[in-house]
Amino acid sequence: MKAHEFDEGGVGSGKTPPPIWNENALERAYRRKALPELLDNDPVMKILHLRQIGDPKSQISTPSATSDQLVAAKNLFQLLKDAGLVAGTFDADDLFDFEINGTQTASSELYRSLNMSIGENSRMKHRRSLLKTAPPSATQSLHSTPQLRLNPTRISQWHLDVCLWVPSERRCCDHV
Repeated sequence: MKAHEFDEGGVGSGKTPPPIWNENALERAYRRKALPELLDNDPVMKILHLRQIGDPKSQISTPSATSDQLVAAKNLFQLLKDAGLVAGTFDADDLFDFEINGTQTASSELYRSLNMSIGENSRMKHRRSLLKTAPPSATQSLHSTPQLRLNPTRISQWHLDVCLWVPSERRCCDHV
């Protein structure tokens, strides 16, 4: 099957342009998919019957390596608490039937997924803060350039998800 060709005119030619993908967009898509897959597929997480009851904290505690199964389980539960996740009804014996490596792997994978997710959320907040500027102060000259003040709640979430700020060019990159 031959791929559609896209001519320079593009518009009105009836042919659609090829999608624009970049590495950041692929990483975001992967991160959005990684946490739910971990919660659904990891054997330790399956036992716990996790539910999301809140948003992840901005600071997540790093799980420490230990040779004690009880400490590893406590570390996992602290990480779940930081993540806004709560365990449902489960048999504690089932949790301790796993080798310590299984519990620690679950903790480190959860930490990695949450860390990527929180990093993405903090970048989103940073983008929103770039859209706001302080109101003009009384000391500014009347001849100074008026400052732009945008309300980030009125900007579509889709635009914020796909727009990557390019500081050197003072604009957003192409949409994904």
